Amino acid sequence: MKLSFEAVLFFVIFLDATICTIVAWLWIGKLYYLKNFPVMQRYFPLTRGWATYYLVLVIWVGYALVRVGIFS
Repeated sequence: MKLSFEAVLFFVIFLDATICTIVAWLWIGKLYYLKNFPVMQRYFPLTRGWATYYLVLVIWVGYALVRVGIFS
């Protein structure tokens, strides 16, 4: 597999989406987020629906990159 700029960028975004989803679905992660980032939480709410939607969109983009041949 040839690692191009698009592939590296996809894996970084995929890692971010996965961590975001895990933190959103775990109760302890949500408490940590609310306690340490109260101002940011007002503008970027960490909810399960948005985090899951973000992960699904990233997976969809990854599937599109596979179909184009970026990961061949």
